[in-house]
Amino acid sequence: MPRAGDKPPSVFCPFVARLLTDERHVGHWYSGESLAAGLNTVGIGSDMARLDNRVLRSAFIKKRDGSGSYRDGDVACLSFGSLGVEGFGSTEVLGVWFMPRGPRVDGEEDERMRNRVAIGRFSSKRSCNNSNMDVDEWCAIPVEQREVLVQLLKDRRTAELEKASAATPSTTRRPLGTKKRDENSADLRPSSKSGKPPPKKRGKVSPRPEDVERKPNLFYTLWGRAGKMHVGRDEVVTITQMIDNLEPPTQHENDQNKREMRYKRYHVLHTFGANQYWVPVGAKGVPSNYLSMLSSKAEKVDRLTSLLSHDKCCWDDHSMRILSIFNLHNMNASDEVTEALVFATIKCIAHEMGLALSDEKMAKSCPGKTHIANWQKRLAVECVFVLVAEMKRDRAKYLALCCDHGKRNHLEHYVKLVSWAGYASNWLMGLLKGEEDAPVVKYACISVDMSDKTAKGAADAIKKSLKTLEIAGLKDADEAETCHFATDNGGGAGLKNIEPRLRENKVLGPTAGADNCQYHGHNKGYENASIAAFGPNGLGKANIFQAAYQYSYMVKHLKEDVGLETLAEIREIVLKDLCTNTELQNEVFEQNSEAFKSLMSQLLNLDVDKLPEPNEMAGCLDEMIQSASEPLLSKIESDNYTKNITDMTFSRWRTTNQGIKVFLDNWAEIYILAIAVKKATKASHTLHKVACDLLGLMNIRVKVEESEEASGEVRDRPDYYPPVYIEGLFIVGFCERFFNRHFDFVAAGDPQFANSFGHHMRLYIEHAAFMHDELTAMTEGYESMEEFEPFMKAINKLPESGEIFNADKTFFKTAADKFFSTLKKTLDEHTFKRFRSDSSLVNLVGGNSSLAIQLLRWLRCYDDGELDMANYEFEDATIYLKHHGDAYGTDGVKVSLRKMMNYLIKGPGGTDAEHWADPKKIIEHPIIAENKDLLWKMAEENKTKFDLWDPSTWSNGSDYASIQDVVHKRISIQFVHQQQCELHVQMAAYVAATNVGEVRRTCRCICLSVILRPYHQWALKIAQRKRDKMLARESEVARRSNGNRRKLRTTVVRVEGYMRMYLLAQYADKFAEVAEDEMFGKSKEEVEALWTNISTKEEKMSSDLKVEAREGYEQAVKKKRTITKSEMCDTGLTFTTALKGSLAVRLLIRTHEVAIDAEMVHRELSIPDPDNPKKEVKLTKMLLAKRPDILDNKKTSIKIKKRVLIESELKMMAVQANRNANKTNTSIVLSKVEGIVAQSEEMKKLIDDL
Repeated sequence: MPRAGDKPPSVFCPFVARLLTDERHVGHWYSGESLAAGLNTVGIGSDMARLDNRVLRSAFIKKRDGSGSYRDGDVACLSFGSLGVEGFGSTEVLGVWFMPRGPRVDGEEDERMRNRVAIGRFSSKRSCNNSNMDVDEWCAIPVEQREVLVQLLKDRRTAELEKASAATPSTTRRPLGTKKRDENSADLRPSSKSGKPPPKKRGKVSPRPEDVERKPNLFYTLWGRAGKMHVGRDEVVTITQMIDNLEPPTQHENDQNKREMRYKRYHVLHTFGANQYWVPVGAKGVPSNYLSMLSSKAEKVDRLTSLLSHDKCCWDDHSMRILSIFNLHNMNASDEVTEALVFATIKCIAHEMGLALSDEKMAKSCPGKTHIANWQKRLAVECVFVLVAEMKRDRAKYLALCCDHGKRNHLEHYVKLVSWAGYASNWLMGLLKGEEDAPVVKYACISVDMSDKTAKGAADAIKKSLKTLEIAGLKDADEAETCHFATDNGGGAGLKNIEPRLRENKVLGPTAGADNCQYHGHNKGYENASIAAFGPNGLGKANIFQAAYQYSYMVKHLKEDVGLETLAEIREIVLKDLCTNTELQNEVFEQNSEAFKSLMSQLLNLDVDKLPEPNEMAGCLDEMIQSASEPLLSKIESDNYTKNITDMTFSRWRTTNQGIKVFLDNWAEIYILAIAVKKATKASHTLHKVACDLLGLMNIRVKVEESEEASGEVRDRPDYYPPVYIEGLFIVGFCERFFNRHFDFVAAGDPQFANSFGHHMRLYIEHAAFMHDELTAMTEGYESMEEFEPFMKAINKLPESGEIFNADKTFFKTAADKFFSTLKKTLDEHTFKRFRSDSSLVNLVGGNSSLAIQLLRWLRCYDDGELDMANYEFEDATIYLKHHGDAYGTDGVKVSLRKMMNYLIKGPGGTDAEHWADPKKIIEHPIIAENKDLLWKMAEENKTKFDLWDPSTWSNGSDYASIQDVVHKRISIQFVHQQQCELHVQMAAYVAATNVGEVRRTCRCICLSVILRPYHQWALKIAQRKRDKMLARESEVARRSNGNRRKLRTTVVRVEGYMRMYLLAQYADKFAEVAEDEMFGKSKEEVEALWTNISTKEEKMSSDLKVEAREGYEQAVKKKRTITKSEMCDTGLTFTTALKGSLAVRLLIRTHEVAIDAEMVHRELSIPDPDNPKKEVKLTKMLLAKRPDILDNKKTSIKIKKRVLIESELKMMAVQANRNANKTNTSIVLSKVEGIVAQSEEMKKLIDDL
């Protein structure tokens, strides 16, 4: 129904509100008549209605409105504050419903039916508008007491009637037919002569005095006319009496035809509950509630028809809000798609309902793309208001920031996240049934507006984004203070550059902390160390990283070409070929005996030490193939290398170490697959080239001394693993020993606080300390560690020449040392030094309590003036640090208390005193300064038994709940890494897929972060509860029936299907209710200010950047023109190889080998001797006569010929450059050789043919 404006509908609302103060009235509509009667009982109605000379009625309430803005069916919602009434909730409203007019009775409209009004009390405007519109009668006493009173009155009335009936004399009975029909009685039978009905007269039977008060109890129908009369006990009723007691005829009764029809029409018996009645044929009795239901449905259909028949969209705010929320699932599609889907849905509904509506009208009535876009902006405004309201409910005094630059789809984004400490009960949907309130960490995206890459620009952009929260309500410094900032170390807006800028513009206070992302820190250490030891991946590189990348590229693109099922069939073919091809078996065994044995043990289902000898292997494989009843792939333990393949680069975290592990585990099968790909594809195919490169990398061999090579033992030493394989063994050992466990911990959360992914700063200080100890121990003794055993076993078989270029043991030992030294240097910069700073050491208060007590005792000693920094000794004990990952078991990490504290306070051995921790700065930190007395008391606790998070360990009379609260509100909110930002960078690219502008991108990201992200968390909990119940039920059924239980996933990863939709509908309704309540309490100026901040380009940092750029160009064009060498082109105009009469380098292929050979002979070039590669021979006609097969491609490959020709051409270019005196000398490199200038006739003819 249409919703009217929020204007007071009556002067009586404040008085009516007083009748609804009892909580039992919330959510109920009461008729105006019953409320008016309630006011009359206290005299208000009679006093104010004396001008009408009657008591107060609902008509008086309705007609006193005077605004003229309400129609029948309208609903007005008034806040109790606007009525000047106290004692009600801030969001509660008084609803006034101007009810539609009732039906006419006998052609006339009753005044009461014309002036119907209902009033009720509701918890919010939303609940008022969505109420079921059932109207009750107001009563001053509760319903239960009212029912008792009504029943008492009924019982008394029944007793009086029975008493009256018993007192009636039996002489009142009259025999049937003893009295003539009264001459005034109406004749109901039709007249066959005149055709006119008799005069309208009604005969009456004079009742006796004792029957005057008796009510009718006999209701009947006679000749189509209705009658009623009272019949006492033992009385006899005559037809004459029944005729005399008929009701007056209806209007137009004189019409002969109608009298005939009524007289001849039959009647049908109907039953209504315990009553029976006669109804004329063609009519039907309908209960009043059924009529009301039909009327309500008809009204809804009329409203739908009217809604879809306008010339513009008239959907109300709630509908558009719901549409905008569900449209968040459609960010990758354009607004035109949303517009089309809405219209198609409406048209389908109209078709199913049978509504004949105009397509043109429906199209105009549906929201257009402009309306949809504007509502996305409005939804973002509401999200910010709701977000700030939740912060206030959580009493979020401290905020933490995390920012990251990103560029996706050629669009710049600067993501800003804000986190704060809150409680689960303050989530939008509150707590689930049986769930207890708990402290949590919350975060939300407040902007993805772009900024420049400078520190100043990024700092100004952050300040602008925080202004959004200030406009929405977080205005005072006492309400919200930024206490921590996190970002990565790289770029112009890296931490070391932006931190001073943020302190200058007051975003960060003097005691606020700032840390770099530890995902980047750990990964950068691994990357730098790997590159320093083995080199980067890329074309022309030969190491484990390039080999693993080539493998992933080959398998990934092969799967894209043929599909996963066909790839499995190809693998089956390749494995069968290996089992039946003895030559291939020998090749794989010589290439990598360890990988070959691993594959054979899986195929033959034998342990490696029980495998047959190589000469007996072929027979066993043949026998296995003949007796196999299932595919060979079923015997392979790992098939990960064909599934979920990602490009292995250092920029994608954990892809290289995970991919290398899979590559090594499937080395032999990948080798034979690469051979098959090379055979099955053409030489020009990309996969062919990749397979060749991969085989080349896998076949790199260890260089040996000349004596060993001369003895022919090189290819007979399969126990010499390929160097690339050994590099992989080292990387896998390092990751299993060090990298994986610490990287996993960075990704973990805090066990004390829910939703704390990446927010465990209180534990990370101690983690960084023992990580330093582990790195030192690994550097000094990795040779004896279990994880490096395969690596040490491999290199111990190799010779040690003393030269790294032989890829032998010397190389690997040197590479390992270089790896660890580079790793330590990088982690010192990104982790160890940063988390030994004064602002970071404060966080130890919330970590391991033994460490916290040692820190507090040290600080108290300084505060008392008794601290001797150089000679202070921390207490010695062995403690266990828990919650640092599964790799350390349930007991945790075993560390020395004194050793760890010395490292945290004084740094590693040999650190200068000026780099030690400063107790003065630590004590001045608000966490210590504001809680000093209680913290000093905490320092007296038992250093090994006390636990801040276990009250049972607190000494008598101590209460550290306030310290727990400080840890929750100030420490737990700090970002350890910025993965949340990385996810929002991906999201920013997703929402910008349709090329929407900067404003829409930020609006979409805000809505997704505030609505959908917490919705998924809430929905997953509900879905998991349902899944747990289903699993329990299935287990019970299986137990009783001794059957098999259905295989269902125990953990719900994603909510799908109908559950996703109906849960999102519930969440959207709740959000709409909260948003309406929040917007209801905001002034027009507040809403417009936030709208301007979010939805206009002028408030964005990009506008400031454009102004600066324009001003910069205005100043630049006024500068004096200076011609510099950088704008000079030394190379001159480009001349193509075809114009030069040259053959392009890319055409030096086997197809043109005849012309290439002729060109080499013509130039008399030198090539390696095929029979003695260490010597070179000069190609002459005389040599070709003696050795005609020297240029055969089996002896001299096309690669060698290509290299020799390019080097020859390079020498000629260098000579020509030196002769050219007009040009400056420039360096000539191989990349400058674009073609081969033809000198031989064969080459010239080839160029002409091409």
